Amino acid sequence: MTTLPTTNHRWIGIAHVKPSTKYIEEVPEGAVGAFVPVVADANTAEQFCQHVYEKLENFMGFPIIEISDIDLFCSTQNIDEHLCDSIENLLPHFGLAYGDFQFYGNQ
Repeated sequence: MTTLPTTNHRWIGIAHVKPSTKYIEEVPEGAVGAFVPVVADANTAEQFCQHVYEKLENFMGFPIIEISDIDLFCSTQNIDEHLCDSIENLLPHFGLAYGDFQFYGNQ
C-alpha cells in the first residue's frame, strides 16, 4: 500500500490570549488580554489551532481565549515587521511565528 506524502500548508490567524510575563517582560499594567498574529505550518486549520495552543499556551504560558481569522498564509499579505522576522527566524526552529502583542485593558 502506498502512503501519500503529507503536505503542510502555512496558516495565519489571530490568537486572543490572557497576558503572561513568562516570556514577555513588558506587559502593560492593567492589561487583561492581547491579540497576536500567529503563523504555523499544518495540514488543516484544526491542526494549526492545535499547534498554536501547544506552543503559545503550553510552552509559552499564554492562556488562549480563542483563535480567529484563520486562513492560508500568502506571502503578499500585509503583515508587521516583527511577524516577518519571526517567520524567517523563529518558525523553522520553534514551529510557530508570532507578531507584536496588542494588549488591551479594562474599558
